[in-house]
Amino acid sequence: MLKQFISKTLLIHQNEQRETFYFLSLFILIGLAMGFGKGITETLFLTRFGIEYLPTMFMLTALGLLITGLVYGSIVDIVTPHRLMKILVVSTAAVIVGSWVLIQSMTLSLIYPALYLLQETTYDLFAVHLMFYVSQNLHLSQSKRLSPIILSGISIGGMMSGVGLGIGTLVLSLDNMLWLWVTALLSGALLVRYYHQKHGPSPFFHATKKGHYVADSLKNIKQGVSFTKRSPLLLSLCLTLFFTVIAYYTPRIQLTSATDGLIPKNT
Repeated sequence: MLKQFISKTLLIHQNEQRETFYFLSLFILIGLAMGFGKGITETLFLTRFGIEYLPTMFMLTALGLLITGLVYGSIVDIVTPHRLMKILVVSTAAVIVGSWVLIQSMTLSLIYPALYLLQETTYDLFAVHLMFYVSQNLHLSQSKRLSPIILSGISIGGMMSGVGLGIGTLVLSLDNMLWLWVTALLSGALLVRYYHQKHGPSPFFHATKKGHYVADSLKNIKQGVSFTKRSPLLLSLCLTLFFTVIAYYTPRIQLTSATDGLIPKNT
């Protein structure tokens, strides 16, 4: 009775409950992982380097996103969305585990900015691929109704990560809390594997016979720039996004500056 009431209230049709619950659960796990990653890597970075290095990290993040975006664009039409999701998640988890091993075995300070860049890059990459992944499993009318419900999973996971980090600080050292990040990521990968083993591949994805390689991605960027110059609407959207990024990072730097003095430096 309660299940039917919730489904009716949220406009979830009976044959959509499975997909909705799956994607909501996946978004919660990825939101949890991103929350863990953000909190842990920022603290590790700020305790070793401080806020004065953040502008440099933001520039390196932009460069990292450009490179990963080109690579992602070259394979997204070749690899099935669920398989690419597993590759992204497991690869990220493997890098985190490798970083943890290096932290335990040596005092190389560059590990901390590398982890910070990993978190910032994968945060945006996961966000892009999750939406593409959903679009390959739900048709347009389903996406309009179910996307707000599914996207709420990111916020739910973020809130859960805050609670988890608070509890984790009582029993774990900061570097060992990286395992919380790894656990959330691998849980998401296992969920993706279980779902698609049981229900098959994404129904709306059709792989291209010939992939778009990095050279083709660069060509697509040139075409996009050319089209932007001719389209006032697209140009306005690009400028809006540009200033939105500035509006996002400016208060973030100010907030980090305000709290930086509360974090003891560990040099």
